[in-house]
Amino acid sequence: MMSTCVFFCDASCYFLCSTAVLANQRDIIFLLDGSANVGNTNFPFVRDFLVNLVRLLQVGIDDVRIGVVQFSENPKTEFFLNTFLTKSDVLSRLSQLRLQGGSVLNFGSALDFVLSDHFTEAGGSRIDENVPQVLVFLAAGPSSDSFRQAANSLARAGVLTFCIGVRNAVRADLQQIAFNPQMVYFKDDFSSLAALPQDMIRPLTTYIRGKVEEVSIPVTERKKDILFLTDGSANLAGQFPAVRDFVVRVISDLDVKPDGVRVAVAQFSDNVQVEFNFEEIPSKADILQKVKRMRIKSGRQLNIGAALEYAQRNIFVRGAGSRIDEGVPQFLVLLAAGRSSDNVEQGANALKRANVVPFVIRARTAYPAELEKIVFDPQFLISADSLSRIVEVHPKIVNLLKTTQLAPAEVQKKDVVFLIEGSDGIRSSFPALKTFIENVVQSMKVGLDDIRVAVVQYSNVPKAEFLLNAHPDQNSVISAVRRLSPMGGSPVNTGAALNFVLRNVFVSQGGSRDDEGVPLFLILVTAEKSRDDVERPSISLKGRGAIPFAIGFGNADISELQTISFVPELSLFIPDVRQLSNLQEVISKRVILLSREEIETMEPILLPPTTVDRKRDVVFLVDGSQSAVPDFLSVREFIERLVTSLNVDADATRVAVVQFSDDARADFLLNTYSTKDEVQVAVRRLRPKGGRQLNIGSALEFVSKNIFTRPSGSRIEEGVPQFLILLISRQSDDEVEDPALEVKQVGVAPLVVGKNVDIQELVQIGLSPEYVFQVSTYQDLSSLTQNLLTPVTTLTTQEIRRLIGEIRPPPDIGTDAKDVVFLIDSSTGVGSDNTARIRDFITRFVERLDVGERQVRVALVQFSNNVFPEFYLKDCRAKSDLLNALRRLRYRGGAPLNVGKALDYVVKNIFVKPAGSRREDGVPQHLFLILGGRSQDDISRPASALQASGIKSLGIGAGKADSAELERITREGSAVFFVPQFTELQGIENRIFALFQQLPEPPLEPEILPVVLDTVKPRSSLPSEIDGFGLRRSPPAVWSPRRSAVASASEATFEYLQRLRAGFVKPEEKGVKTMVRWWIMQRCGSEEKLPMMEPM
Repeated sequence: MMSTCVFFCDASCYFLCSTAVLANQRDIIFLLDGSANVGNTNFPFVRDFLVNLVRLLQVGIDDVRIGVVQFSENPKTEFFLNTFLTKSDVLSRLSQLRLQGGSVLNFGSALDFVLSDHFTEAGGSRIDENVPQVLVFLAAGPSSDSFRQAANSLARAGVLTFCIGVRNAVRADLQQIAFNPQMVYFKDDFSSLAALPQDMIRPLTTYIRGKVEEVSIPVTERKKDILFLTDGSANLAGQFPAVRDFVVRVISDLDVKPDGVRVAVAQFSDNVQVEFNFEEIPSKADILQKVKRMRIKSGRQLNIGAALEYAQRNIFVRGAGSRIDEGVPQFLVLLAAGRSSDNVEQGANALKRANVVPFVIRARTAYPAELEKIVFDPQFLISADSLSRIVEVHPKIVNLLKTTQLAPAEVQKKDVVFLIEGSDGIRSSFPALKTFIENVVQSMKVGLDDIRVAVVQYSNVPKAEFLLNAHPDQNSVISAVRRLSPMGGSPVNTGAALNFVLRNVFVSQGGSRDDEGVPLFLILVTAEKSRDDVERPSISLKGRGAIPFAIGFGNADISELQTISFVPELSLFIPDVRQLSNLQEVISKRVILLSREEIETMEPILLPPTTVDRKRDVVFLVDGSQSAVPDFLSVREFIERLVTSLNVDADATRVAVVQFSDDARADFLLNTYSTKDEVQVAVRRLRPKGGRQLNIGSALEFVSKNIFTRPSGSRIEEGVPQFLILLISRQSDDEVEDPALEVKQVGVAPLVVGKNVDIQELVQIGLSPEYVFQVSTYQDLSSLTQNLLTPVTTLTTQEIRRLIGEIRPPPDIGTDAKDVVFLIDSSTGVGSDNTARIRDFITRFVERLDVGERQVRVALVQFSNNVFPEFYLKDCRAKSDLLNALRRLRYRGGAPLNVGKALDYVVKNIFVKPAGSRREDGVPQHLFLILGGRSQDDISRPASALQASGIKSLGIGAGKADSAELERITREGSAVFFVPQFTELQGIENRIFALFQQLPEPPLEPEILPVVLDTVKPRSSLPSEIDGFGLRRSPPAVWSPRRSAVASASEATFEYLQRLRAGFVKPEEKGVKTMVRWWIMQRCGSEEKLPMMEPM
């Protein structure tokens, strides 16, 4: 079993752990990704997750309050913490949530928004009442803005942020936002959100606000030692029986026994009177009898500080029966009814150092500010309105005692050495280095018994500025850092400096505690490539157990940094010294949080990279179209910056640049230049090639076939890692899926940077979502330098292949495969009740289909004045998933009804390969159009496009639907069905399904066969779908000038019979045959155009 734990650092460090609800009160804001990363198809999963989680909470204005915000480019408040007073009201509003929409995702502005507008008293927050503040953050894509400062602001405000990532969210980003990296829940698919409420409910309701961060540790036992220390002074005169009964009630509810919970009781005033210690009375019954016979101690003064010190020295010890030395959690329940006569801080700190957790009950004139110094968190300070009603806090105390677990935390001792270059070339950057060191030191608990710090400067020779045992506290270390000045000198000998640290600092004389098992950390900061060898000193350092971090900027060599660092992930390169400030938090966290046990699990890189390991082939594929011209300078500077940071050489990293627009053009190949200077000059000469189109697919195909080849300088056959850095500024004008697959099948790792591009397209191209980046403007490209350098310099060919995985060909297509799209009128004229009837009709229809990836795929789109895709052909590959999606279908509403717009949308966005259509593979395409009204826009052009695409349409009309409109869309009356009301849909299901199963599939240029009326007499034995009127198609006839008339007559005849069957027309006295002839005349224009109709 795991328990939730909070790690605090104050006067001492400790873990506070809880296995159940610590308090009923919470203020919880849900901040939800409302962008296209989620989409209308998946938003119901998010909404259901929210509803199911809220159902598990004790929601109420005095208990758990709920607020909801959606965000994409901008945040939008759905409701505040104080908007709804009851759970039913909250659930009702949640069920009505609709996706906000938007393509850009800005984490930073959304986090700032909830802090300034929701975690405030005006927004319903009880933050000033010390009610825990919780943020549940859900994202399905990466952020387009900076969010670290906003996340830090939330943390400083005491907000506990839980993060949920789905699909294309970046785990590392969410770990920076969450109050603890372990509180990030990552799901590959939205349907997996259904299991999260049960996983989250415990931490969501048990964590309390902490100063540092929370982790999880195992609970090994249920043992506890609890001391009840009650005010026995004159403050309790006349009220002591109520206090005594309170203690009895609490003990009665605990599992008191020698091997379980042990209790001790003492009173205090001017001094302490122990009623019994932890081992004097083993029986619970005897303990209760003893407490019931207690009498007030009395005394004028109330010395809380002295009582706390006494408890720590004399009760929480082995001699008094405490099991503190065995690691059993120690608790104190303190009751005070007046202000202390002495100082409480020293006694409180003594308890904390002993890992005792105090809960304090405040009554009468007790001073809150004084008592807050005793508890670890204000939540552990409980107020009793009056001593006579103290029994009312009994459940809360019992709950805390039963659910809170303390585990002693080993003091995290560390020895940290900063090794900084101080050569002639770094003088202007030296102030930034000092600021960096100062900021890192300020984030640490520096002390001779905690984290020790030393600084060594070097250029051609090393120089110790101060050793690990030189300064006893943080202030003195910072003062020494501020006095540093660059030593000067050249060249830079990093290897000699590493040896110096190993021999003179990481030794006992230098203050190192290596022989005590204290972890050793080295933080190297340099701006130059070393003149001497760094490999041997690096191996020696790591062999000694030291953990080197290597930070470089300027002319530092990244492969050298990787050689020095403990593992490649601990090597960091920044283009400019000003970006050191961005690394401060990363370095601090790694140094502080890395435990001895975690270090032991890490495998250092002891051997330098081999020759092949140093080699890289990097191709930049750059948008050179007219639309990219304004940003081309920023792109060129970004490439130059990356090239500067790479070890460019014919035998190391080779670079090529390719531009693309309508077509692709190589500016220079991988074997064109052999030095970094030559490449940089060539990059500076780059000019945009121009072109209107942006064909990313053809560009990807170009580089896979022409650039990543031996003649173009690629060493792919030698096993050298191949990288493609793609920069694009808008959606592709051609299809990218197959070309992206082809690039990866070759073994190339695509790293994608996009501006104004759908994240799904970027992910489709990228090596993995981790290596897909979005920027709002190309001026922000510099912030991605390290994000791209890390994979390019650390990923091996084997790792690239593992990330690509086994790329399989498309699945086989079944013999009965079909792609079916339901396009349904969800306008105001249809209404919610009829939408439910349409949904039920589609559900029954789908249940009869052989749904599967190889067989029938189904999509559904609602529309009115706008179009709402509910799910695509690619989304629901199993029938169960499809039926679940249908159950979540809800009425959209809206006016007017734009059928033409909807038809145009499905042709361009649904019956296409990216949406899951298999039209290019020859799979029949079907559209079911369900209307309840007449279109208010033009349908002619979209209908023609639909027919030209080879999509077979079937129309269903009811109410005010226009039959002629449906007939123009479907092109033949036989594919149109009418019912007076949607309530009658079920009556025509069999006929619709039968027609669907036998409909001939139209070629891209539909051919219409001539039709002969065999009879117009009623025949009861004929199929029900033409209800007594027998019509059959004759064999294909030879084409003649009258063929178009024959086709029109065929359509008109079927149309009339369908209308007759549906009750929209009635037979006249002249007979059916006459009416058929009249109907054909209406469609064909004159009787002269009528085809021959002969009775059987």
